Amino acid sequence: MRVLPVLPAAIFAGLGVAVPILPAWADSPVVIEGPERETRQAILDLLPDRERPTTLFEAERIAEEAAGRAMAWLRSEGYYAATVTPEASEEPAVARLVIAPGPRFRFAAPALTFVDAQPAQAAAGAAGAALTPVEAGAPARAEAVLAAEAGAVQALQQAGYPDAAAADRRARRKAMGLSRGGSFA
Repeated sequence: MRVLPVLPAAIFAGLGVAVPILPAWADSPVVIEGPERETRQAILDLLPDRERPTTLFEAERIAEEAAGRAMAWLRSEGYYAATVTPEASEEPAVARLVIAPGPRFRFAAPALTFVDAQPAQAAAGAAGAALTPVEAGAPARAEAVLAAEAGAVQALQQAGYPDAAAADRRARRKAMGLSRGGSFA
């Protein structure tokens, strides 16, 4: 929790003295190189508060943990070809991430496939309409896939198919022009 940077500001504010509050991500001891500023800030916001490393071992541990969190965030935002390289140095002890996000994958038009018999046309139409969070051309965010999946299952259950459940999700990668990006269908 970031209470300490706010405490002096609160004391001085009570005295009528203005003191700037540092941004929340300033407490991370991890240096991030590579991505644009917004991506860098989003990843730094995910990292827990830590003291600056004092040894090479601490810097390596912090960098490895940060790399896992960064990769999870990048994948959730559609950067499935990203590389995150944790680095550490000893003098001074510094944890660093070198990030190459790669292309951002985008959705193709969603397709709904039924494992068992096709449901009634109205039920299938309702399930298909629930796929709206997965918009063709939008970044391939995991959140949209999960929302569409839950919506389609709920639509089928409300249409009289109480045992409806999602099967395994399958994403297919397609090459997209010169950007060498991919899409999900």
